[in-house]
Amino acid sequence: MRNMGKIVEIENFSFTYTNRPIFTNLKLTLTSGNIYTLLGPTGSGKSTLARILIGLEYSHDYVKVDGKFLNPKNIEEIRKVAKLVTDFERDSFVTDTVFKELAFELKCKGVLNPTNEVKAIAKKYGVDAYLTRRLSSLSDGEAQIVAFLAALITKPKLLILDEAFSQVDHKMKDKIFKLLKEEMKEGLTILHITHDSEDVFYGNQVILLGEGEVVFLGPVKEALQQEKDFKEHQLELPLIADLSNKLRYYDKIKGIEISEKKLVDELWK
Repeated sequence: MRNMGKIVEIENFSFTYTNRPIFTNLKLTLTSGNIYTLLGPTGSGKSTLARILIGLEYSHDYVKVDGKFLNPKNIEEIRKVAKLVTDFERDSFVTDTVFKELAFELKCKGVLNPTNEVKAIAKKYGVDAYLTRRLSSLSDGEAQIVAFLAALITKPKLLILDEAFSQVDHKMKDKIFKLLKEEMKEGLTILHITHDSEDVFYGNQVILLGEGEVVFLGPVKEALQQEKDFKEHQLELPLIADLSNKLRYYDKIKGIEISEKKLVDELWK
């Protein structure tokens, strides 16, 4: 099992883009082996943070990834352990078929014959049926899954998903995160950036990003009790939490529930 230490350390980091302050003295620590769901209003710096963590924006000696400062000296080493998947631009593909795209990432790591690894991950995530398909023939959702697997197959320590499944149906998304929780046991850390508050249930930790600052970081159930923070930053509570708050207001239940079954059980007591 991998070391469960700190994978991201940000201390007193400030960042300005086109004369607009994005972060001012930002502090954030992510621990290995967790799935963090990052929520925040438009303009709060979510995607900027993602870019900073793989060195696409300047951070120098204020940001550490896997124990190394994210500066020009360490950038190549850090990019071997930290991968970013965005809402996807097809131009990022470098080959012409699904198999070749997944194999390419492993070949870049020195794997001479990646066939077994490619077949294994494709079967695990249910995409083995279209390994031979041309990338240009994929739907947007299928293409997003391939882009995600191309990052995952290299076994990164930090996987950043920035709206990476915006075109993937809920059934497949549920399957992906169920499997990712197995990867999490081996120390993989996921930073899942999303606009959909319902996605908090895919992870075990929640980060609420306000205007360039972390206003909350903690377990899912604690996050759902921060109704004031959600409202102040134009964020919607997940439906089950919003309903729990209303029922609690009328003394129908005692606390926030995070599953429909538990909420129903509580109502029937």
